[in-house]
Amino acid sequence: MKDILDLYIKASELARIGIWEYDLQNNVLTWDQVTRSIHEVSEDFQPCIHKALSFYKEGVNRERITQDIDFVISNGGSFTNEYEIISQKGNHKYIISHSL
Repeated sequence: MKDILDLYIKASELARIGIWEYDLQNNVLTWDQVTRSIHEVSEDFQPCIHKALSFYKEGVNRERITQDIDFVISNGGSFTNEYEIISQKGNHKYIISHSL
């Protein structure tokens, strides 16, 4: 099983597919290395939901991700959407976020 996980990690790094998880019960947001790289933050950056949402460009993008997350929390299901973020270094990037 470890070999499969290692292969998945290598594939996600090559494809630049970041993974994040939001634990609602404990209010803990976790980012993998690729997500940190996309957002151009340091290895020791501790994401929280407020900090994470602040990367989404103000206006439509931030409103849409907030609505998407709120909808999944309230109703279940999932979402897939494209958003513009501004990295910690000020770079504008387009990402696709998908929830499970």
